[in-house]
Amino acid sequence: MSKENIVLFLGAGFSRDAGLPTMAGFGKESIRSLDGMNKHAGSGSNSRLAADMLLEAAKKFHQFQELCKKSPALNEDDISNMKTIFCIAEAIYESGQEQIAINGESYNLENLVVDIQLWLWKVFQQFPPINNERIAEVNEETYKKLFRLLSPENTTIITTNYDIVFEYYASTIGVPCLYPVNGAREIVINDPAKGQNKFAFILDKNTSKGFKVCKLHGSVNYFYKSQGDTETIDISNEMGNGTQIGKSGKWPSKWPVVLAVDAIAEIKNKYGQEVTPAIVPPTYSKLTQKKWLRNIWNAAFTALRDANKIIFIGYSMPESDGFMKALLNGALATRNNSKELKVYLIDKSKDVFCRYCDFWGKSLDRTCGPIPLDAAVESYLPMILRLGVQVIG
Repeated sequence: MSKENIVLFLGAGFSRDAGLPTMAGFGKESIRSLDGMNKHAGSGSNSRLAADMLLEAAKKFHQFQELCKKSPALNEDDISNMKTIFCIAEAIYESGQEQIAINGESYNLENLVVDIQLWLWKVFQQFPPINNERIAEVNEETYKKLFRLLSPENTTIITTNYDIVFEYYASTIGVPCLYPVNGAREIVINDPAKGQNKFAFILDKNTSKGFKVCKLHGSVNYFYKSQGDTETIDISNEMGNGTQIGKSGKWPSKWPVVLAVDAIAEIKNKYGQEVTPAIVPPTYSKLTQKKWLRNIWNAAFTALRDANKIIFIGYSMPESDGFMKALLNGALATRNNSKELKVYLIDKSKDVFCRYCDFWGKSLDRTCGPIPLDAAVESYLPMILRLGVQVIG
């Protein structure tokens, strides 16, 4: 039996069980992260090299939130929504505005967008599964069960998330994740002379065996640098090796180095202060500005076009996301796969389920209805994946 082509399309709801915020809930998480970062400022024993830089980025983000409140069309929920704030900043910048006044102080728009990217990196760079103070928020057993069901041989991952939740759990079963990014370089944060432990995932150019992961809006382990007409994309690809990461302390060998607070300070010191996290706003201009991102979207388009099954987990398909719907419609319109496409949704919201029914019509499996991820991995997902999939165990 030939294997089916399966696409796993992950939205923010997928990472919610790992303690990370959705776009709509970003505001509250931002405040919590700001409180935590304030503890790392100064020169005490708890200080971090990146604290001042990250606090300045947080200040500008929250000030820009306050500026957005002046629009009568925005309410408190809008102001807390990461996508809304990021897109407004990007829209003002794309309109050609070079400066903007906030509380009587003039800000360069290009620098403001970069600072917002940096603060988003900080919030999504945290990883509750390896944080003893937040481990209770994480449903680790659900992820472990999910990954025992997946096969890298015929599964492509498409995600709108910036975090590395999928990559981390793939590494726990020893399966690499392959990024379709042409010309990417590897960033080494640790001193190579002290030994470098590479992830079981990320940028493994010597093998085609692994999950292909298409990160549509960038990632916390992607870093971007532009010099004139030249742009580079660098990817962090190492685990800790027991050495110090700035002032973040020694990093255990099973933890991604990029998750250390001072990782960003070490990267900038080593590769240039102009290096910035490759966190891309979900706007229409993203592909024209970021050539490296086209590689990822092309791979995602191809996977959707050739898929036999598409499984959506935690992606609400919001009405405002016209670009994503255009991608899906384009892939469907150009399908050359004679086998019927089946679409599955794992999401506990009735409203989201109805939205999928309207968009996908008869292609959507409706036997289950709204269902949370933990319940889905017990019965629904095994049923979906039972044919043509080699179980890892």
